[in-house]
Amino acid sequence: MYKDKLLLKILYLAALFLLVISFFTPRVLNGLLGLLLVIFASIFYGLKGGLFSSCWAVMLSLINILIEGYQTSIANQLLSLSVYFLIGISLGKVIDIMQEQKEKLKKNEYMHSNLAEQVPGAIYQYRYFPDGSSCFPFASAGIYDVYGVGPEEVKEDASLVFERIHEQDYQQVVKSIKKSAEELTSWQDEYRVNLADKGLRWLEGIAKPERLEDGSVLWHGHIRDITERKQMENKMEEAVQTAKAANKAKSEFLANMSHEIRTPLNAVIGFSQILEEQLKEQNHRDYLASIQKASYSLLNLINDILDMSKIEAGMLKVEFEYFDLKKLLEEMKVIFSKKISDKGLDYILVEDIIFREIRFDETRLRQILINLISNAIKFTEKGYVKVIVKEIIKDNDRLDLEIIIEDTGIGVAENKQAKIFESFTQHNGQSTREYEGTGLGLTITKKLTELLGGEIKLESSLGEGSKFKLSFSDLEFSGEKKQSSKKERLKKIEFDTAEVLVVDDIRSNRNFLKIKLGNKGLKVTGAENGKEALKLVKDREFDLIIMDLKMPVMDGYQTLEKLKNTAYDKPVIAFTASATKKEKQKVESAGFDSFITKPVTTEQLYKSIAKYLTYQIKAEAKKEEIEIDFKQIKLDKAMLNKLEKEFLVESKKIKDTIVIDELEEFIRNLYEFGDINDLKIISDYTSKLENALNSFDLEKIEEKLLEFENLIKRLKYLYERRLKDNEE
Repeated sequence: MYKDKLLLKILYLAALFLLVISFFTPRVLNGLLGLLLVIFASIFYGLKGGLFSSCWAVMLSLINILIEGYQTSIANQLLSLSVYFLIGISLGKVIDIMQEQKEKLKKNEYMHSNLAEQVPGAIYQYRYFPDGSSCFPFASAGIYDVYGVGPEEVKEDASLVFERIHEQDYQQVVKSIKKSAEELTSWQDEYRVNLADKGLRWLEGIAKPERLEDGSVLWHGHIRDITERKQMENKMEEAVQTAKAANKAKSEFLANMSHEIRTPLNAVIGFSQILEEQLKEQNHRDYLASIQKASYSLLNLINDILDMSKIEAGMLKVEFEYFDLKKLLEEMKVIFSKKISDKGLDYILVEDIIFREIRFDETRLRQILINLISNAIKFTEKGYVKVIVKEIIKDNDRLDLEIIIEDTGIGVAENKQAKIFESFTQHNGQSTREYEGTGLGLTITKKLTELLGGEIKLESSLGEGSKFKLSFSDLEFSGEKKQSSKKERLKKIEFDTAEVLVVDDIRSNRNFLKIKLGNKGLKVTGAENGKEALKLVKDREFDLIIMDLKMPVMDGYQTLEKLKNTAYDKPVIAFTASATKKEKQKVESAGFDSFITKPVTTEQLYKSIAKYLTYQIKAEAKKEEIEIDFKQIKLDKAMLNKLEKEFLVESKKIKDTIVIDELEEFIRNLYEFGDINDLKIISDYTSKLENALNSFDLEKIEEKLLEFENLIKRLKYLYERRLKDNEE
């Protein structure tokens, strides 16, 4: 501002000076002085200065005219005046435009500088020359934050930057820059630098290159500090590795636990199957059925635990087969009877089942029911747990199934119901110390339900209990019990003469296989470990070897490896209690021909061996009693009314309070009714109920009384359907 005022004063003084001397100097000199005044004023003051000075120059010309008279023509005078004005205005305008551009440039530089300072890290231009030298023609002030150098320090030479790059990352950075220069592709890299004031830091650089006329390459880019991100990534990686280690430990624990429990279970289930074939007395068969039921429940529990891992990996498969739904519901009652009794709760089963046989995955449905009923009991302190089962018949062979698990427990707040099916979420947000559990039960239940093509919904209010609804559509059903044709064929299998070597350190396992395979025409030899097996193979020829994997002296894997160096070239089946995917993969990699898990069922055993040995299917002897075909039952309305209104009502009374005398009388009356009306299905039922009574098995009696209710429902349904068919 001060400079402008000074120049203005100088301009005024110059104009005044010219005005004074114009009276004493020749006209030509006055003209030159006026022209200099115009140029000087225009340069310093632009258009305004040009106009001002032009006016003074005109005054000088007028003075000359007055002094010298009109010696020159008016035209020349006017031309002189026009030149002054033209020069003043033109030169002044040009100067103004130049000044405006200069101001804009200053503003842009200021704005860009501010923006660059706001961006984390540094905005830069990096130039790489053909001779290998490089520099940073432009760098924002942020380059000090990432490299510890100022923009001016690297404007001509970039070596200070490269000196700070970590020695282990130096070659990587140089290589990536050269590759970007050769291919003119975007450069991006992550590397470390050592800074005097900050120590080791991680940087990320991104830039886009362009080739210049002199052959050099210029990058426009950005570099930022990513140390905090890298530290977070390292922590996450450590957490992932910790989780993997924990998962591995869990898998190893599950595998070991599975092996240790499956091994004795193999003997329990195996010999119970053998006894089942030999026992004739009904009481003994009933006792054996209880042993088998408990064994399979334990086996299912082990399988359920292993299935959790499969669900997480998305590898769980479902198998749809016909099974007795009523029997499964009764099994749930038996499983939870002690817990219900201990907590003083009521267990209520409300079922409207006409057809007991549905085609579904029994194992997965059992898992779902166990999870939901167990939860209901756990979170209910008083009141009841109710299981409601409804069948909605759609046509002759399809139905919809709805199962409701209802309780009077603590309930779930509405704002927490959406999260209840998430992993590791406790019911109602309660602590694990109070209610225990992992918080996985409902997650598994939801995934299993969806895997089975169903849907699960929750209705609940805090303090008023919960109601979980399961819905499954279009399930196949049958009024008669169905068994897999494959299972039937396996029961009738008879192997051709062959020698089998069973290698297992547990005696009961060897004996079980000797009996089961011996009954089917095979000659079985046992060995306690791999060393004994190798001796036997050397002296005798075997058609098949069944070998345990975990044995003392020499395990299954070691034995198989040595067998490969002998003349034995027949199949070897791995027999193990480690029912994990990892173990199966290991078995396949080792070269075993097949894989059987303990405990093995009769069907699984025969199915595996039938792949390698020849066999015949025996024709089954005709049974004295054939299964009842409900369509051929001669049942009229009067019979149905008597069964429904008299016998069914009586059976419900007896079931509530079982009195032996009343039950005996009920059996006699029902048997006579069936005999008189030639209803063989009723007579057969009374025989089963009488067997349960004679064995004093209260659970069996209650089960049979419940069966009667279901039997009447099925008879009624079939009777009504027959009437409808006749009308059509």
